[in-house]
Amino acid sequence: MSTKINEIYRELIQKILKTGTDIQDKRKFHKNQPNKKIITRTIYGFSFAYDISKHGLPLISLRKIPIKLFVGETVWFLRGDNSPNGVIKKFTKIWDDFIEDDGTVTSYGNRWRKWFGRDQLLEVIQTLQKDPSNRHGVVVTWDPKTDSLITGVKRMNVPCHVMYMFNIENDRLHMHAIWRSEDAYLGFPNDLAGSGLLQMIIAKYMGLKPGIYHHYTANIHLYDNQYDNARKLLDVDLEHAPIMLDIKQDWFEKISNSDDNAYKIGLNLVKQIKKQYKPKQVLQRVLIVV
Repeated sequence: MSTKINEIYRELIQKILKTGTDIQDKRKFHKNQPNKKIITRTIYGFSFAYDISKHGLPLISLRKIPIKLFVGETVWFLRGDNSPNGVIKKFTKIWDDFIEDDGTVTSYGNRWRKWFGRDQLLEVIQTLQKDPSNRHGVVVTWDPKTDSLITGVKRMNVPCHVMYMFNIENDRLHMHAIWRSEDAYLGFPNDLAGSGLLQMIIAKYMGLKPGIYHHYTANIHLYDNQYDNARKLLDVDLEHAPIMLDIKQDWFEKISNSDDNAYKIGLNLVKQIKKQYKPKQVLQRVLIVV
């Protein structure tokens, strides 16, 4: 018997491999074979629901997921920062690949907290605290004025995340995440764990229990050089206790107000997760494209 999130992930991988549509990616080539374009095996409209209070942090353990990456991104996003040299640098350098000419990156958190001239995330929290029945709890990442499309601004990174929506029911905070596109092998597990952690931090700040995490992706895929490693996951089985975290109510504010606090709290979260996380060591082949 596997954990709930491992069951969901295994079913996703199996579905992509067996029923996905092979699409030639016109933008990307294999680095070691520059004349060979990458193929993505894709399914459309993938969704699931996951009860965080019952099943814990949605952290896949069929293979090892880098804890520092999703924890570092989460506290950085909560900072609302778009500099790759802030707290994120102490956890990962992955965002260095997406630096624009002005030295910034397209950070999801910057979109949530500063990009549209307002702190969307804080306003949603305050709105729901005032009226828990409110249905306006929407935080948008995608900016139709600048992102993609013909008249968009050319960027090193166009947000894969589109929006979050929040609802309160019976003193539980539910969160809905909508993604336009996700790499099922590398990106999705990181996105999933980070979103679950975000929900847990916000729920605690609001004095609520984390409820159902709803995930929807329009396009979820595997790259052709990931197929072999993805197939190995179908034979992996692993059961462990839910990963539960001791999150303090003031962490949302502390992270929001200080890079130093964000770093210290991030380290605390990494330490808590490491004590409970016992993944299988499955070989990864990181997608490298030019």
